[in-house]
Amino acid sequence: MVMTAASRLLGLVRIRIISSLVGATLMGDLLFFTLNIPNNVRKIFAEGAFSSAFVPEYSCRYHRDKQEAGQFFFRTAAVLCIISAVMGAGFLLFGSQLLHAVSDFGDEVIHPAGIVLLGIFTIYTLGIFLTNAASGALHVRRRFFAPSLAPLILSASVIVCSLLLFDLWGVYAVAAGFAVGALIPAVWLMLVMLRRIPETAVRISLRDSRTFFRRWGRLIALQSAFLVSQQVSFYLASTLQEGNVIQYSNAIILWQMPFGVFFASIMTVLYPMISQFHHQGEHAELAGTMNTGIEHVLTFLLPSAVLLTVFSREVCTVVLLAGNYTQEAADQTAAILRFFAPGMVLLGLTQLFLRKYYLQQFWKKAAVITLLAASLDILFSILLIRTPLGITGLAAAFTAAYGITALCAVDFSLIHRKTAQTCLKIIFSNILMLAVLAVLVRLVPLQSRGLMEAILRIIFLGAPAALLLGLLYRKIGISFFRLLRSRQS
Repeated sequence: MVMTAASRLLGLVRIRIISSLVGATLMGDLLFFTLNIPNNVRKIFAEGAFSSAFVPEYSCRYHRDKQEAGQFFFRTAAVLCIISAVMGAGFLLFGSQLLHAVSDFGDEVIHPAGIVLLGIFTIYTLGIFLTNAASGALHVRRRFFAPSLAPLILSASVIVCSLLLFDLWGVYAVAAGFAVGALIPAVWLMLVMLRRIPETAVRISLRDSRTFFRRWGRLIALQSAFLVSQQVSFYLASTLQEGNVIQYSNAIILWQMPFGVFFASIMTVLYPMISQFHHQGEHAELAGTMNTGIEHVLTFLLPSAVLLTVFSREVCTVVLLAGNYTQEAADQTAAILRFFAPGMVLLGLTQLFLRKYYLQQFWKKAAVITLLAASLDILFSILLIRTPLGITGLAAAFTAAYGITALCAVDFSLIHRKTAQTCLKIIFSNILMLAVLAVLVRLVPLQSRGLMEAILRIIFLGAPAALLLGLLYRKIGISFFRLLRSRQS
């Protein structure tokens, strides 16, 4: 979690630099729009569906036969390389038609910039594919440090390439930074895996991996619904005024920062554990770990949502206001962020239980939840973007959709009475923190603008609220690292 937080903070520097160089312009919209397409493919093949299928299968094989696990890893890595090659060829041949179909950009923008950006981002996607495969295998082996450096390397690469090459290459310099930053950790982690696996394991045969590929295929089908809903959101954003795509994308990046730090870190440790318990038939331990996961999701994501909602303008001013990114664009991004922030808690609970359903192969229930979330998101987006909410309606649609979905996804029968009481205490503590923040905001109005004013308001208003929450958590016995202690014991 510490390393992920460091990488996300460097990521804030990254988006500040990109925003200052590109601004809320048409080329900025194109950059983030084309990045979103391979990012969605990455979420399906290298993150959501892939990790949900790969980690349990690799964990089962690793605890049974380490050489068999090594063979399985390299077979999977070979398939990911083939997928990247097919995707790159598809972008090269049909990239123009794809961008015309999913965006409202004109032909003069798509040719050649859009096609070139898609090609560069294909290399980035390959690096992410291999990095995630190696990271998943190392997590099962209880090796967390090396994979945690990958996001730091990515952000550092984007920053260096953007600063050094933007005057020469424009937005292509930013894209090149993503590609290089993804390939470096991919090569490094693959070499780490080679050192840990016997040479006899390095052979390619797909015959005995059919179970994994069947599960992965089902998960790809399910995760495609999320891809469609997000792509619809970006399409709707591209139909509005210039700069809305980059504003919408920046809002997503900002709310995903705490979500990525906390939820991703929790699941990195928790998912291999529940996979092991499931394969060993230890249902009581699995249920206990799930309850701990629920507590941790609320412990970290609820205050993140509260603070991000209250300080949305300040955060956007500090992170984005520079160079070509104006105060007006930062304020518009803040308005979108305010509607996105509550959704992180709802998404976290939904994703936590979906991972459990994937593991247990409850495909029908997972399909209903997934399609419900995607359908509601698309429906609400189409309706709300036509209201005075405009671009902020897309974020409101996301939060509303996952509010309904979370109620359907959570298995309330699994939750222990003690966990329910703890969750109520966490919710009460955050409501109290929000009340204190509301009083402080009235005493110190948040109307002034500017970088230093925003920083000072975050420090002098956010720090007392965060301190109060920490004291309340300590008083009611909320342990931040219970998951770690239970694993060690």
